[in-house]
Amino acid sequence: MSKCQKLLCLLLLLISFTTDINAQPETSKSGDLFYIKLIDGLNAILYPLPQASNTEIAFSVKTGSMYETDSLSGMSNMVVKIFNQKIMNALKSGKGPLSTQNVTFEGYSTTERGIFKFTTAAQNLDACLMLFRDSVFNGKIYPSEIGSARNAILQQFEDARHDKKKLFEEKILQGLYVQDHQK
Repeated sequence: MSKCQKLLCLLLLLISFTTDINAQPETSKSGDLFYIKLIDGLNAILYPLPQASNTEIAFSVKTGSMYETDSLSGMSNMVVKIFNQKIMNALKSGKGPLSTQNVTFEGYSTTERGIFKFTTAAQNLDACLMLFRDSVFNGKIYPSEIGSARNAILQQFEDARHDKKKLFEEKILQGLYVQDHQK
């Protein structure tokens, strides 16, 4: 089985985590891209590069600050920060096939999305999918994690108050988004 076929099988495995067995995904192809759309709203785009030594899998969750109300401002950033910490702790522990030595992980939030991105060798993709499932889909958030994330975010704000580049970015964002820039 080629790397491309293995990657497609792993992607379908991911899809099976979150969908009803009877639900049939819509699939289409445009050039080198494969598009998969599920009934429950999960979408996937597969771009196989057989010559690549590493594989990247990214999850994009529509939970950015633009969807928050004023009373929930900052929640998406906090939740992404908590899940990032869970995933990084699992990678740093080195238990199982994944570690910081064989997986690069990046998680961040934008105004529209929370994004979780793994880069690793193709043989580690199934373990990355399981780590993501266990950390995010099946993960629990504890009060201590909320407190740690809150303190980390407050520290970022404090550090930004002394960073000239951040102050300039803040002025630009304030000019563009007026009151919503703080989300």
